[in-house]
Amino acid sequence: MGLLGHVSSAVSKTGGRFSNQEQPPEGAHADDTEELDEEHGNVLLSLIGQLRIGMDLSKVTLPTFVLEPRSMLERVTDFLSHPDLLFGADRLESPEERFLAILTYYMSGWHIKPKGVKKPYNPILGEFFRCSYTYANGTHGVYIAEQVSHHPPISAYYYVSPENNVLIYGDLRPKSKFLGNSAATIMGGESHVVLLNKLGDGEYTISMPNMYARGILFGKMVLELGDHSDVSNVANDISCHVEFKVKGYFGGSYNAIGAKVLHNGRTKGELTGKWNDVMEYKDAQTGQSRVIFDAKTAATAQKSVPPLEQQEPNESQRYSHTAEDNIEVRFAVLGNVDAGKSTLLGVLTKGALDNGRGRARADLFRYKHEIETGRTSSIGTEVMGFRADGSAIVEFTSYDQRPHKVSWEHISDTAAKVVSFNDLAGHERYLKTTVFGLTSQLPDYVILMVGANAGLVGMSKEHLGLALALGIPVVVVVSKVDMCPPGILEATLGQIRKRSCVFTILQP
Repeated sequence: MGLLGHVSSAVSKTGGRFSNQEQPPEGAHADDTEELDEEHGNVLLSLIGQLRIGMDLSKVTLPTFVLEPRSMLERVTDFLSHPDLLFGADRLESPEERFLAILTYYMSGWHIKPKGVKKPYNPILGEFFRCSYTYANGTHGVYIAEQVSHHPPISAYYYVSPENNVLIYGDLRPKSKFLGNSAATIMGGESHVVLLNKLGDGEYTISMPNMYARGILFGKMVLELGDHSDVSNVANDISCHVEFKVKGYFGGSYNAIGAKVLHNGRTKGELTGKWNDVMEYKDAQTGQSRVIFDAKTAATAQKSVPPLEQQEPNESQRYSHTAEDNIEVRFAVLGNVDAGKSTLLGVLTKGALDNGRGRARADLFRYKHEIETGRTSSIGTEVMGFRADGSAIVEFTSYDQRPHKVSWEHISDTAAKVVSFNDLAGHERYLKTTVFGLTSQLPDYVILMVGANAGLVGMSKEHLGLALALGIPVVVVVSKVDMCPPGILEATLGQIRKRSCVFTILQP
């Protein structure tokens, strides 16, 4: 039955996602947990069934219910929610106190997030986000961030408040991996803080911890920060190694932190508490502790974002506002053997008509026996992109031309619309593979290929039944019309007309 089979059975028996518990896991905050309903749980299980341990998730299309409705570029502004922790740091006499102000500012940004376990949308290349701040003391700040690389994803950001002598800039380089019962986001990149009135301090450099979504197979999903981050100031030889502690199987608690502040190699203080609650700093010399941040009482600075009608076309909220228009559309291509499925996809995705000897389908086959027999035996995937003006992004328009290789990365970077096709096997010998492809790839539509000279026979009927049983809308494409006698063509169309409750026939 397999691991996923057991999990699927558990889902159906509980009538919910993976657990019938109503309370979050012991020690976890309710806002850091999430329990999906049965429909969302089944979608997630189907997606997980395609993954392998250690697999990079950056190219996996995630369902929208695990995404928060904002971009990673906007997510960075969470760390600008408590600017009062930084303002005035340049007037502190002690390098240690200035460092502690920077450290407190950094730690204050983690508690702000949407309820549940959510991931920000991945920005696309050239996307940017901007906002401004007006503070209670009458001063101002501005922030701008841009996606400067798509593969690998890199987000660059810049914030400045000249009146408060604060400058922050940096980059994020996230990498996501599937780890079995959890998914990890490895947060590369660094943040740099500069006190403009204390340029002798140089930069305060900050690295990020990693983020984990636990319990995606068993139990309730829980968001955790794990591993460590480093805050350092080279000019004053002050550093802090912050450990974000994950809960163990038999002990520990969620969201706990621990850190020591070192100055010239000597411990000056310790930071303890929880990043989503209260954090305390204990001075190593005096032994006294004080609360440096309380998430429950801290005031949050509100950002001001231009109205949508005043934003540029490539601003984050404009993209989010039109997200449904940019979602990938998925087609599964079914039909009896020799109906022309692979040839059709070759013509569509490459841009050139077939030469009558199978040239169009040759580029789609993955195995030697497929090339020799001209029949698909595996699950093939092809991607087609369209520009904003509706033109297709293809390699060439004729096989007489020298092809211009178009990669999937190029299509995803330049296309306004993306359509993906799953080329599934038509021979009855590979029905199990076809069923797996149809159920695991979550297609939006099915293209049922029917050869005009053969009619709706054989596996075409089986594939039609599968699509209807799964509730997937079906589009019928009749191929080989040019080589079919008129009487046979009319008979084939008649077979389809008998199923008029299912199909509407569109003829050129």
